[in-house]
Amino acid sequence: VVAIQEKVKAQIQKMRKSPYGNVLGIQYADWELYDFEKEMAYDRIQGTEGIRYGMTVRTCRLRIVPNLRPEHVAVGDNGRARWDMFNLDVVPIATPLEVLHVSESGTSLLVSSHRGYGWIRSEDVAFGSMAEADSYLAAKSFIICTGEQVPFYTDASCKVASGLLRMGDRLIMSETGSTLTVQVPFRNPDGSLSLEKAWLKEDADVSKGYLAYTRRNIINQAFKLLDLVYDYTGGWLGRNHVTILRDLYACFGFDLPGNGVLLQAFSYSGSIQPEIGKEKQYGAMLQKEPFVTIMVTRGHSQLYLGTYEGTPYVFDTHGYKYTGDD
Repeated sequence: VVAIQEKVKAQIQKMRKSPYGNVLGIQYADWELYDFEKEMAYDRIQGTEGIRYGMTVRTCRLRIVPNLRPEHVAVGDNGRARWDMFNLDVVPIATPLEVLHVSESGTSLLVSSHRGYGWIRSEDVAFGSMAEADSYLAAKSFIICTGEQVPFYTDASCKVASGLLRMGDRLIMSETGSTLTVQVPFRNPDGSLSLEKAWLKEDADVSKGYLAYTRRNIINQAFKLLDLVYDYTGGWLGRNHVTILRDLYACFGFDLPGNGVLLQAFSYSGSIQPEIGKEKQYGAMLQKEPFVTIMVTRGHSQLYLGTYEGTPYVFDTHGYKYTGDD
């Protein structure tokens, strides 16, 4: 109970320490912030009945504040884009959760997941047991989504979609002849978890099991993610410089963090300091293996692609300060 109280306190402090606003850039009034705080139901935490277990039934937002929709919440003209700073991350379909607390209206759940702590919409979660989640994760037969977005369907004709998978998502697989089906977590009307059959097209951009970890496959996956809209926090279900690489490498079975500082902690080759100068920096970079090397500079990550005429090139994702017409 104390740990949950401290987490909610920290969320309230974040919400109140800066001027935030709605999608029109209009600053939230005190009464609106009060409503957000009331929805967190801090005074009810003491009566928490215990941890419940669940699983996500679709891709969903993990939020710091349980407001109903994503917002541009940074107020002020500082020359940078306005991101949804009330969003923490994106949680994939079929993710096991620990449900810690319920909001005042019951429309949001405070959860713990491998993506962190935060609020998820209640309709995105089905309640089950830890054993059910463990069994799902332990399944030997599964598909990995290798496309940027891949729909799954209501029946074998694959005419009406039931949902979308994102790159790196994992679902249990079963095959019937030439038909590829998956077991999708489903939320029954009473909130309980069931697994329901859905269909994939024969040419669906998925891999049976993890994708082979080759340089060719890495670069093929990277180029499927070109020209997407940058999304700093995932409030619009997009990707930033770290999460785009996290989703890409998930296709090969890696579980990378979605934070640049944490990703930098994975460093196996030391650091390249600015004071050594550009020539030595380039020389150090050019010694690395193309396509399998992630470089992190002050928390900003790029995939090293190789060199052209002595200059190292990287696959990168930015969201502001573009200067070229192209």
